[in-house]
Amino acid sequence: RGSGGPDCVLAAADAPAPVARAFEAQILALDLPAPLAKGCPLEVLAHGAAAPGVLARITCLVTPAGEVADPGPSRDPKTGRPRCVAAGEQAVVRVRLPEAPLCVEPFAECPPLARIALRAAGRTVAVGVVTAVVA
Repeated sequence: RGSGGPDCVLAAADAPAPVARAFEAQILALDLPAPLAKGCPLEVLAHGAAAPGVLARITCLVTPAGEVADPGPSRDPKTGRPRCVAAGEQAVVRVRLPEAPLCVEPFAECPPLARIALRAAGRTVAVGVVTAVVA
């Protein structure tokens, strides 16, 4: 769709590019003014396109080796998941796009369409890759 601008994705007619209203991603939190928490409003940037999003869930923290990390005192007692992601931490999160879908794919299927950046208050707060398209 569109006029071929930077936010357009070309695909074959018999295999259209998928659009997502929610996805899971592994992110690295950058220098944050405050930790990222569930419900945090974000701007999601992917291959030149941008859409407003919400941090819907923090599934788990991840070590640099890719293993699930213990969230320690930031663990939510009801769900067992971390409550927040602090600067320098890696996490698996779910991002919801309530206003406009984005064309993204899991990194294993198409790396160029999987790279994302998350921005809040005009600054980049996290970067990462899409691991699964949820909806």
